[in-house]
Amino acid sequence: MKDKDHALADFDRAVELNPAHAAGYNSRGFLYLSEGDFDRALSDYDRAIELQPRYAKALVGRAQANLKKGEAAKGLADIDRALSLDPESAYVHNVKANILAALGRRNEAIAAYKKALALAPDLQESVQGLKALQRAKP
Repeated sequence: MKDKDHALADFDRAVELNPAHAAGYNSRGFLYLSEGDFDRALSDYDRAIELQPRYAKALVGRAQANLKKGEAAKGLADIDRALSLDPESAYVHNVKANILAALGRRNEAIAAYKKALALAPDLQESVQGLKALQRAKP
């Protein structure tokens, strides 16, 4: 816990020192996301994207925060935009698959997991997600 407290203090200071630097907001947003503070994560991702609209990592983070908040549909446009910026990212395809699965779009989710695995065959989250969807009845 202390490490995360120190990290948060560092990110707060970075944002204070350079409020126009999108990476500081993105990093702090990731920390908030990992702590389950989705509203603060979304706020930081929003600011990062406002500062740098083509910031794929912030788009993915915002999509994940919406997914974890139970608002998967809100994340779909962000993840599609992130894919347009970084189409060879297995991680981004994996997040898209997670969103599609949450939306009940099974076949599209399977295709996205397969794309992620084509790019990174050892991506365990995609391996597990694909297995779960293939075991589930349509």
